[in-house]
Amino acid sequence: MNLFELIREQQLGYAQFHADRTNLRLHLLTAPVFQLAHLGLLVSLGQGHWGAALAWVGLALFAIAIQGRGHAMEARPALPFTGPLNALLRIEAEQWITFPRYALSGGWRLAFART
Repeated sequence: MNLFELIREQQLGYAQFHADRTNLRLHLLTAPVFQLAHLGLLVSLGQGHWGAALAWVGLALFAIAIQGRGHAMEARPALPFTGPLNALLRIEAEQWITFPRYALSGGWRLAFART
């Protein structure tokens, strides 16, 4: 599956895997933290600040762990990862593309209102 197919698949099924209010709130809070951590990582690596880079990686992992706790609250659990590359691609695509599109398009608000 290429990246465009992955994003399309995520977009089509997003609401069914993100219906719990707590999970929605957690995603709303942690997706920007994940993005900020990536930007901080890039800046730290560019400046040669290895300790700061490690801290940014830790923050990104923390954000994903919190989202994982949110997904555990869902009636319909997320599909399991098929391997490390699949996990990386799905997580990055969700954080940078799928969730922001979902939130900005009003899908998040509609899902929150339904629950």
